[in-house]
Amino acid sequence: MSEPTPANLRYLLSDDLYLLPDDAAYYREPRQPMETNVLEPVPVISFKHLGNNEKSFLILSYYPDQEFMTPTHLTALESTLKRKEMSMDNVALLNLATYPDTDWATLVNYFTPEKVLLLGLFALPANAPALQQHNLQQHHTQQVLYTYSFDEMVGNKDNTKAFWNLIKTF
Repeated sequence: MSEPTPANLRYLLSDDLYLLPDDAAYYREPRQPMETNVLEPVPVISFKHLGNNEKSFLILSYYPDQEFMTPTHLTALESTLKRKEMSMDNVALLNLATYPDTDWATLVNYFTPEKVLLLGLFALPANAPALQQHNLQQHHTQQVLYTYSFDEMVGNKDNTKAFWNLIKTF
């Protein structure tokens, strides 16, 4: 169906039609196509991580020369998870060295974790909440444990024991 024009309207309306000045101008001037607001595409955020995050458990590591972590450290992590009756399917392991500019809010929005394990100082993302190392903490809806990196634990029984004592209740 075509738009009504003054010529078409006179056949449909036999009575005089009075328009307000703004409306009259609309019918006298040719219509301009309606402007559309073209939005810039929003970048889709995606992270390459290990695990399926089935239990909303985010583990942040920092290994600049590895995809996720060294094989020996990954074996130690898997062993720790197994002792907690978990597997890599239950967690999401993200190497923060791969995403150095990623901030806390972006990670929380993407992974929606209930638990966050930060393995070492360099695994702290930008704008992370103020966290005390080696203490279980609650931040909004996340339980957070900021603890030793595996580099700090390998060969150090005290650090390994402190880590295990925290992780078993986490």
